Amino acid sequence: MRLLIFFLAYVGCYSSSSAEYSNDIIRAISYGKISELNNIETNHEKKLFLRLISLPEKGSCIEETLSVCSYKHFISVSSFDEYPDFNIFLLSYNGFFDEVVWKNSGNIDEEIVEVNYQGKKRVLITISPDNVDEEIYDCE
Repeated sequence: MRLLIFFLAYVGCYSSSSAEYSNDIIRAISYGKISELNNIETNHEKKLFLRLISLPEKGSCIEETLSVCSYKHFISVSSFDEYPDFNIFLLSYNGFFDEVVWKNSGNIDEEIVEVNYQGKKRVLITISPDNVDEEIYDCE
């Protein structure tokens, strides 16, 4: 519920020059798939609360079907503080992911996750409440 309120406040306060970005956020919370990344088991303590929001894009990867295989992704981040820092970021790589793996980050208020896209690409995402950095690699 807090995330929904945050999204609505964020969309309402976002500048009109980014109307397309705002519209994507509205579509994402309306019918996108929300993956709670903190539910994924890891060997280390998680320092941030992360959600990956997948918004279906037009197109099909299987001929003569309506199967969607391309998604635009947002990642939301929140700290666990009494007054948490929070943010949402649009990720640069679009596609269908099949695995998310947490990596250990030695920095405070920073997490690293690896998102694998159907064995074709893997994206290392370094996330903090203020910044997101993506490194895209070929799996082949």
